[in-house]
Amino acid sequence: MKLADYLKEKNISHAEFARMLGMDSTSAALNVSRYARGLRRPRPAIADKIVAVTKGRVKHKDLYSAEIPE
Repeated sequence: MKLADYLKEKNISHAEFARMLGMDSTSAALNVSRYARGLRRPRPAIADKIVAVTKGRVKHKDLYSAEIPE
């Protein structure tokens, strides 16, 4: 399942999901937005957290399968 689909299904904002991942920087919500839109790939440690927080509904392949637009 794509991260964007998961967030929409669960009605979770980017900021809320960032907090669930333990990300508390001012740009955390923006980073989650970029991950969800496929504009940025998360670092492996963050990808592991996304898989854990979503209880495996979002998988590593979902985060890394799409090409990043230039």
